[in-house]
Amino acid sequence: MSDPTLSFKGLMQYDPRQGWAKVDSDATVAETTTLRPPPKKVEMGKAHDLSKVKLGNQDITRDDPLLAELFDQLHDPQSDDIAAHWKSIASRVNLLTEGMAHQRLLREQLRQLDVELNDLRRVILHDLNSVQRVAERQLVQAKLRAEVSHLAHQRLSAHLNKDPLVK
Repeated sequence: MSDPTLSFKGLMQYDPRQGWAKVDSDATVAETTTLRPPPKKVEMGKAHDLSKVKLGNQDITRDDPLLAELFDQLHDPQSDDIAAHWKSIASRVNLLTEGMAHQRLLREQLRQLDVELNDLRRVILHDLNSVQRVAERQLVQAKLRAEVSHLAHQRLSAHLNKDPLVK
């Protein structure tokens, strides 16, 4: 039970067979003292009142006055000031929870709106490219018509400006 590394003055060591024992400064002999017997199985049964729970044959609250006070506080209703504060805190927590749920919903709607806007941008860019290709095609056609018209004008004016009497 005694360990030479645990030889501090006033140090106690617990052994399940012997209970609590003081470790002496020589670490050769340990003096067994019983501070409290090892805890026995708590017989809870179907007791709903925790103040009536027994440890073996003893009443728990009789051994520990702080535990008795704790059980008394559990059975006494809370004061109105504290209850009002807790009600206020609970209502604010509920509001916060609702707000956070609404925030999540709005974020999801915003995400969906962003997806829709990106799709619209992509469609608009595609349509603009299509319009540009059509306009370029029309421009090429207009240039060709202008060249053909200019060539026809030159040939026709040359043919008309020719003197018919000169051969």
